[in-house]
Amino acid sequence: MNLREFAGRFELEVLPLKKPSTKDTMLSHFNILLPALGDSPIADISYSVVQSFLTDLSRNYAPKSVRNIWGSLRNLLQRAEREGLIVRVPRPDLPKPDYREQDFLLVDQMRAMIAADEGTDKVFLALLAETGVRLGEALALQPADLNTN
Repeated sequence: MNLREFAGRFELEVLPLKKPSTKDTMLSHFNILLPALGDSPIADISYSVVQSFLTDLSRNYAPKSVRNIWGSLRNLLQRAEREGLIVRVPRPDLPKPDYREQDFLLVDQMRAMIAADEGTDKVFLALLAETGVRLGEALALQPADLNTN
C-alpha cells in the first residue's frame, strides 16, 4: 500500500472524527505531502526519505509550516505503525522556529493611519486596531459574523 492509498483510507476513517479545522488543515497538508511522497510504499518511508522531504520543503516554507506539515505526516505514519504497516515512525530533525523580532505600530501611529484613511479601509484598520484580530481572521469575516446591535 502506498501513502496516497493510505491517506485516502485515513481521510475516510479518521478525519471525520476530527474537528473541522483539523480536517481542513490535514487535507491542505495532504496536497503538499502526496505529490512528493504519495507513490511511495508505506513500508519504504524511512528516516532518510522523511528527512530529505522536510529539508526540501524548508527551502520554500517557513519553519513553522514545515513543522505543521510534518505533524500531519506523523499522524498518518503513527496510524500506519498501529496497523503494523511500518515498524517505527521516523524521528527527523526539524527546522528551528524563526524568532525574528517583529515590528509593531505604536498607538499614535495607528491612530494617525486610521485618521488619514477613508471608507472601508478606515473601518478595516479600526477593526484590526481595536479588536486585535489577526489579519487572516479579519479577511475571513462575513457579514453574518458581525453583531451590529
